[in-house]
Amino acid sequence: MLEQELEAMRQLFCDNYCKYPLICNTQEKLDGICDECPLNKLAEIIKK
Repeated sequence: MLEQELEAMRQLFCDNYCKYPLICNTQEKLDGICDECPLNKLAEIIKK
């Protein structure tokens, strides 16, 4: 259940608060930024 909640929170943040989907001109650039996102890193720590 925790993993589903984390994914829902991450998606909510990305869709409603993150500026990068609007300013990145390629999916590759966006993926690189998402890999370094503090929220994603926190989710990985919590999963462990």
